[in-house]
Amino acid sequence: MSAKVIFIIGANGVGKTTVMNEVQKLLTRADFELHDFDERGVPDNADKTWRISETQYWISVGESNREKGITTIIFGFAK
Repeated sequence: MSAKVIFIIGANGVGKTTVMNEVQKLLTRADFELHDFDERGVPDNADKTWRISETQYWISVGESNREKGITTIIFGFAK
């Protein structure tokens, strides 16, 4: 299987973090990297511009990992 960049998104409180913790138990750390979209912190004034910028950041992390053969899965909030 070739490495990918995957976003798992959903509304607040639907269980993304719970799913992330369970998925992390099933995958090998050598082949997969899991992240919470907000793990770098969310500014008080977080808006659409911040969310777009953060999305671009995670895409770049994922692409860098993909080149190394690592699939990146990002779990986060979506409106």
